[in-house]
Amino acid sequence: MHADTASGARASRPKLERGRQLLRAGDALKVALLGRLSRAVLHLVALGADLRGRSPVFESGRQGLVLRSR
Repeated sequence: MHADTASGARASRPKLERGRQLLRAGDALKVALLGRLSRAVLHLVALGADLRGRSPVFESGRQGLVLRSR
């Protein structure tokens, strides 16, 4: 498990990048709010595309959002 406490507004987030590299099919990326993951829609879309290629589950707790790749 990796935890990143940096703001979604920061461009450099080494812990998030390391966690993304380790995600595999069946793993889950969980965030409390989408705004904690990214402040920019473009960055969020790019992150989603990257995750989709590796098939992890993405969950945003407070917003009740769960995305699963096919």
